[in-house]
Amino acid sequence: MLKQNMKNIFDKHGGKIALFVFGVSILIMSYIIYELSVTKEKIATSYVDNVKERTLHELDNFFIPIKNQLSTTTKQLSLRNIHEISPRKIKRLLLPLMQNYDQIAAVSIETSGGFDFDIVRDPEEYSYFIRFIDSSGYKPVISEANYTYFLNDIQLKSSNLSPDISSIINEKRLPKNILNDELMHIRWSDPKILQTTKTAGITVDVIWKNNSLDSQLVIMAIDLELERISQFTQQLKPTKGGEVMVLANDKNTVIGFPVNQPLEKERYNSLFHLNDLELSELHELVSQATTTSPFHFFSFRENWWGALIPSQLNDDTNLYVAVALPEKDFLKEINESIRLMIGGFFGILLLTLIIVRSHSLQRNQKQLLQVQNVEILEQKELIESKNQEILDSINYAKRIQTAILPPDQLVKSYLKESFILYLPKDIVAGDFYWMERIDDTLFFAAADCTGHGIPGAMVSVMCHNALNRCVRELNLKEPAEILNRSREMVIDEFSQSDTEVHDGMDISLCALDVNTNTLSWAGANNPLWIISAEEIKEKNNLLAYKGDKQPVGNYHAMKPFTNHEIQLSKGDLLYLFSDGLQDQFGGPDNKKFKVGQLKRLVLRICDQPMSEQKKVLENEFNQWMGDQEQIDDVCMIGVKIV
Repeated sequence: MLKQNMKNIFDKHGGKIALFVFGVSILIMSYIIYELSVTKEKIATSYVDNVKERTLHELDNFFIPIKNQLSTTTKQLSLRNIHEISPRKIKRLLLPLMQNYDQIAAVSIETSGGFDFDIVRDPEEYSYFIRFIDSSGYKPVISEANYTYFLNDIQLKSSNLSPDISSIINEKRLPKNILNDELMHIRWSDPKILQTTKTAGITVDVIWKNNSLDSQLVIMAIDLELERISQFTQQLKPTKGGEVMVLANDKNTVIGFPVNQPLEKERYNSLFHLNDLELSELHELVSQATTTSPFHFFSFRENWWGALIPSQLNDDTNLYVAVALPEKDFLKEINESIRLMIGGFFGILLLTLIIVRSHSLQRNQKQLLQVQNVEILEQKELIESKNQEILDSINYAKRIQTAILPPDQLVKSYLKESFILYLPKDIVAGDFYWMERIDDTLFFAAADCTGHGIPGAMVSVMCHNALNRCVRELNLKEPAEILNRSREMVIDEFSQSDTEVHDGMDISLCALDVNTNTLSWAGANNPLWIISAEEIKEKNNLLAYKGDKQPVGNYHAMKPFTNHEIQLSKGDLLYLFSDGLQDQFGGPDNKKFKVGQLKRLVLRICDQPMSEQKKVLENEFNQWMGDQEQIDDVCMIGVKIV
């Protein structure tokens, strides 16, 4: 009877039922296609950002050391009257620059009072031309025909320079007019053909007033050859068909050639116009780029992802890194999934039309309906298969995130008596731990980024990179300085968004001098706990340092982070942690674990070996959580000073 009633209902409302199923299917597939599109954009952005960071890092390695050396040298020279410094002292100061940096073609010091000192690299062999002229009256005038030639800075002999070299170093660099606010500021020229080498290059200089002679100006200028930039971009192969190039400030002059633009070596030494490149995708990229964020564009019947990112030399001069990656190189599987989803949409649409038509014309054709139901099941299996592919991609993202965490072997080599309790809520996590050793200083931290899962993991990678840059590139030692600079980097990254972004991280950051056991610490919302060796037996007290009430990120009341200096002794215990453990709901009353309970637990187990402490903490957490869902990532570091 029930079966007959169901048959009657379907016979009466079969068309409406089919349309309803069609509408639900559209919603499901639209959601899946949307999620795939979001994943596609994230993967493409990650690829482009990775290539961008590698290229910008290479440009920094090329320019920043020169900039720093120029700043240091000019500060030394500005302390004395330049006329009173002997040529040999100047030579000993400047010649190591050219020996240490092979991109330097020439170094020149000139004053408006008749002083001129030049070092030019000999393009034929590893040696240098050095000229000194002083017609100011401080020293005897040295004729322009009288030069000194230093071979490898060891053998010394007299030599007259060729007319070509003479004309090169006679080039005047000191401008006629200079404003006071431009003094002691590093200036970069636009890329040009250098007089010193007849190759593509750029000049960086600093102007100051001669000590005790304010009416005289002094300029120190360095000519840099740009060939090494092309060498890097030619070697960089981001994807099978991907391209990377570097442009001058005008966005038309190429100084870093893409790999798929074969040129003879001497062409790398010339300035090349963008219009002369036979790569349409790079033309499209430069013409369409309106922001520094990665974007999608279309070139020559192909989909591409790219970005045009400035690398600032000074307020007026930028270099631009152009990255163009063909979508087919890294999004093939996702695009196939989207095409299958669209195909499934049209398949279901066709199926629905067939069902409606069949229902109105041949209600008794059950066999056709069964065949069509089989097709629906096949489409469902296909969708489930593609969902599994997405899950596999997320698992692969976990491998990538795990790769940036310090391995256990490295942790044990730095901190023999320690443990790390790391329990992500999802496959990937917003919490992470970080460790780096620079000379005798060991940096380690427990960090909690905004959110968890994929959004938290993306923020954690950016914050992890900010910490690495602070200690590896900027050589920062003090934790508070590291957090201040990391905050600037995070805010700068998010400043490109059209909406205000407040994502960032809470962190407890330590810098331990392994020789003196002196600890520098700073925290953003997260604390540091210390149990002294004397208190371990008593188990009744620990010293808690509170972090600043602000995150490493955009905040309505930002202030500099506070640095704490602590002298540790052998046997002292340190604990750094995120808020995941104490915020977990569970127990008999389904309440939070809370900080007080965590403090009592730590004091109870503080006399046990570090490995046993980790087991107890993990067991207590799991027992407290029980059948409840884990609400957040958990990260805790314990260290014993040995």
